Amino acid sequence: MTEKTERQAVIVTRIFKGEGSEEDSAEAARNFELWVELLWQGNEAAAVAACARALEAECGRHWTRMDERDRGTHVWFFSYLCPLPETLRPEARDYRDGVLSGVGFQELAKAIRFRKGEPE
Repeated sequence: MTEKTERQAVIVTRIFKGEGSEEDSAEAARNFELWVELLWQGNEAAAVAACARALEAECGRHWTRMDERDRGTHVWFFSYLCPLPETLRPEARDYRDGVLSGVGFQELAKAIRFRKGEPE
């Protein structure tokens, strides 16, 4: 699953940049379904909740400053990257560091929603 998780990050990044194909989207969706099934015993709610807790713990004050919609967007995106259960906290820390070295939480959340076709 480690190779699949690394592959998922590459696919999701390509999709997010607008360079992904329909095949990429289908593969990313299949990978997410497999991640839930194999690593979370089919319990998507538990998987997403664990991702939310890891992000909250690692993002600290940045997390509390975000509104609920932005937090939800980041939880969705982080979950879709299919982090491994045993390394959720370090992966959430890496996610935080990547966001902070980039455009920041609010701008990234807006960009994710734009790519998903959600209105602001």
